[in-house]
Amino acid sequence: MKKLTAVFVLLMAFSAALFATPVLQVGGTVFYDNVPTNDSYKDISSYGFGAEGRVNLFDWVSFTLPVTIGFTEDTMSLGTNPSLNLNIPAAQFLDIAVGVGTRINFMCDSDGWSVGGRDLEKFSDIFLGTGLFYRAAVTFNVGFLGIGLAANVPCEGTFDDLDFTPDWEATGISASVLLNFF
Repeated sequence: MKKLTAVFVLLMAFSAALFATPVLQVGGTVFYDNVPTNDSYKDISSYGFGAEGRVNLFDWVSFTLPVTIGFTEDTMSLGTNPSLNLNIPAAQFLDIAVGVGTRINFMCDSDGWSVGGRDLEKFSDIFLGTGLFYRAAVTFNVGFLGIGLAANVPCEGTFDDLDFTPDWEATGISASVLLNFF
């Protein structure tokens, strides 16, 4: 009877772990930035490739940090879209998140690093002028793997003016494949 109970407990623990919300998720991401100057999904310069990390603080709050990298002839850029999200666990394996975040773009050229074209030493001032966005995401978590789709809707405002009017035409989308930990 003890062996049967032990096997039952192990199966239940495995089943719970298979569909539990992970604490940490790390993986790759691809982002399509739908800025008004882009007119085609076929333009490779519209895409950003990189990594995404998520920390699920509770079952209902998460912090997401996607980082994409881009290159031109003489510059390298790192685009980040950190966001704080409210999660809605819709099912054992489905997580819906809505949140807000900011867009920060780092550039490196022959003059060194800059943020949004301004000197990196003035980051605190620059941060207040970064663009805000709304984020909506759906993630399927099964075992050690998470597959996520997200949409970022830029706002017309910044931290300075707090204008939360969405710019629907400039909505960017992303897809992520994440490894789930804990």
